[in-house]
Amino acid sequence: MGRELRRKEEKKNRNKKNIQNQEDVGLEISGLTVLKVIGAVILIILVVYFALAIFVTKEFNVSNNESQSESTSDTTDSVTDKVVAANIFNQSEDTYYVYCYDFNEEDDGLKQAFGNVNGVKVYRLDTSNSFNSKYVTEGAGNKSATNLDSLKISNPTLLVISGDSIRGYYEGRVEIIKFLGEQ
Repeated sequence: MGRELRRKEEKKNRNKKNIQNQEDVGLEISGLTVLKVIGAVILIILVVYFALAIFVTKEFNVSNNESQSESTSDTTDSVTDKVVAANIFNQSEDTYYVYCYDFNEEDDGLKQAFGNVNGVKVYRLDTSNSFNSKYVTEGAGNKSATNLDSLKISNPTLLVISGDSIRGYYEGRVEIIKFLGEQ
């Protein structure tokens, strides 16, 4: 009978080893599955980020025209004190100007006129930016606007902001240069 007991003992040991091997394989498969899931989540996040960067914020330029992208980056890099329309009343100064124009079509005469402005902060608003499209119109703007809800601007426009309201609205190149010349 000793032989039969040894065989039963060996059979038990083999079954234990088989069960342990199956558990180890199960752990390896679940570990591999976890890595695949983490990789898929990271890939989805990257795709969403790049889609937003290309189509919404226009952080990346995907056009093939190199000269256009170079001129656009030169113009936008030289513009300081940028603001979006939704934030024009959230600036720290009591009185300031908001110059609204298309950053890609900067007027040298107006740029020079703004160079002569002293003592008043000038913020710039890009009328071609999709965040400002709600407030930009192709025709004449709303000169009687006193707050953000009634604001409609055309290209170019100068707003004089004092407190929480619009105190001055100058539309067109001639009006803006005339106003800045009087200052």
